[in-house]
Amino acid sequence: AGDVVAALLAIVLKLGFFDVEPVDAECHAVRRSQFAAVLFLHLNPFTLFGMCGSGAGIPLLLDAAGRFGESAETRFAQQVVCTASFVTWASLTATKLLHKPISSPPIHRAKTIIQGVGAAACFAPLVV
Repeated sequence: AGDVVAALLAIVLKLGFFDVEPVDAECHAVRRSQFAAVLFLHLNPFTLFGMCGSGAGIPLLLDAAGRFGESAETRFAQQVVCTASFVTWASLTATKLLHKPISSPPIHRAKTIIQGVGAAACFAPLVV
């Protein structure tokens, strides 16, 4: 089960990073305002930190599941993966909000809301 979840997370991250609509130069956050440009640049370390945390936590979860089966509970690894996933998706959501919408502002807002709810849902495994 852990392998499936790890593969699913990798696929969703790939969709979040690479399967996005291209941003025109005039719609990019760097061109909107100086504040948006600075915030855009400062979000990159958070995205990187989140990806690194996911990359460090997933092997811990897989190792525990491999040794102890489905009943394995590694609270630290769960917290690392959930927090890192939240940081990654929250920073990607903030980055998306910084760009001007290319076509339809309501669709752009809906996508960012869905992405933000998904970021918050990263903490669901810790509650259960």
